[in-house]
Amino acid sequence: MAKMCSHCGARLPFLRGLDFDCCAHCRPVEGPRPPVRSLDRGPARGFVLTVVAVLFGCCGLPLLWLNYQRMYDRPELIYPHYESRLHDYGRRLTADEVNHEETRKYGIPQYLIDHGARYCTKHGDCFCVTFGFIADSPVPELWYSPMGFDPLPAELAHMNRKGVYKWIPLAPQWAACYR
Repeated sequence: MAKMCSHCGARLPFLRGLDFDCCAHCRPVEGPRPPVRSLDRGPARGFVLTVVAVLFGCCGLPLLWLNYQRMYDRPELIYPHYESRLHDYGRRLTADEVNHEETRKYGIPQYLIDHGARYCTKHGDCFCVTFGFIADSPVPELWYSPMGFDPLPAELAHMNRKGVYKWIPLAPQWAACYR
């Protein structure tokens, strides 16, 4: 049979080895409760912050640097990182605000040069940023078409007859290509 509180009549929990006459809210608190120590005060906080700073310095910064190096000659990894800048660059290419030579070569922003871009050329209405490559590997390219790639622009369709190793759509107006 369940035991009941002598003050309020509430049912008491059965705890082996403990015998209570009153429930927890009727029982008087015996003495002050000990303070709860947390990590937001005292020397423990400084220790935790020091450990986090050391771990970030030893692991986090090299990982950020490796991620930056991984983007070299990889247009599909460069696009998400510099998306807003690339859209601005595409707008300037279309508006003819980028310096260019008569041989159809256009200026390239420094952030693309830092990731291995060699030159930018115009093919019909499209612009192609070509990255460095090794003789036995496909040439990485970043393509911009102001009208998009659906359907494929005529100049690009003609170039595709030779075969494209890999075509990666990045956005309606941007794509990465390996050929």
